[in-house]
Amino acid sequence: MTAPTTETRRVPTPVDPDRLDRLRATLISELDAQRRQVTDHEATVSSLTGQLDADSVLERELAERATQLAHETIKDIEHALARMDRGDYGTCERCGGPIAPPRLEAIPHTRFCVACPTAGGSLVG
Repeated sequence: MTAPTTETRRVPTPVDPDRLDRLRATLISELDAQRRQVTDHEATVSSLTGQLDADSVLERELAERATQLAHETIKDIEHALARMDRGDYGTCERCGGPIAPPRLEAIPHTRFCVACPTAGGSLVG
């Protein structure tokens, strides 16, 4: 018997090449901005570590959460860029249908179309 093979089916990107180039540039720019935010927030956390007054504790906690959110956004952006490279960017990860261009313009790293609920209930998706 032969082992079953799994073929990766390449889904054509439903985004025209010019828009895809613009969205890639937007994603790369946002990736750089998010990385700078991580650096800034981590510096804030570091500078406030050990300070026990209420304002410092709150500011440190906010900076820690902002760092987490920036890391999540970085992961989503890198995923979107990888999908561009694979050729399946612009398709919903839930239903497989196209993601509307206005949604991609608003949230270029989105994984889902407007009609599909997002994984984990996030509104950004």
